[in-house]
Amino acid sequence: MARKITSILAAFLISTLALAQEQQTAGEEVKDKQTNIDTLKKFMAVLPAAGISLSVIHLNKFTVDILFPQQKQAWRTRSRLNTLFFVQGVADKDTNFDPSFVAVQGGNNYRGSVLTPINNTKFALGPLIKGDMVQGIVSFDRSLDINKPFKLVNNENSVEVQFDRKNLEMLKEVAQPASTKQ
Repeated sequence: MARKITSILAAFLISTLALAQEQQTAGEEVKDKQTNIDTLKKFMAVLPAAGISLSVIHLNKFTVDILFPQQKQAWRTRSRLNTLFFVQGVADKDTNFDPSFVAVQGGNNYRGSVLTPINNTKFALGPLIKGDMVQGIVSFDRSLDINKPFKLVNNENSVEVQFDRKNLEMLKEVAQPASTKQ
């Protein structure tokens, strides 16, 4: 099972980086792929489900720059206002997909809503055929405290998420105005 998830993770990251690189203008240099993969992994969780494993990446200054280089300012702004996750998966068999997500933190449930599907992929309630890709962005109706653990739930499937303290410190440093950094 761990090997399958690792394979799915690697395929996801490669396809995501390809998408991001296609969006870069011809004059820009392509960032080091391994650094980008490592950055995405720091803010990612895998939510296994019957027929599809979903990779869920928290959108923040670092991940937005990698995933959406052409629209990074807009997505950075939105990610500061709400908790956003980029969700991607590929059906490994015929299955039904439901893009309903709930985040559970501190005994409270926060409903997620689909902001947008990406690249005309299926990110709506309905059937998937083996090989179909889903990609979309989910926004929660309240900002989560990403410094504390939370659970992401998609139907009866869930994953516990707790980001590494060192990675959270990176985000705090970026959020701090330059004049207050020491």
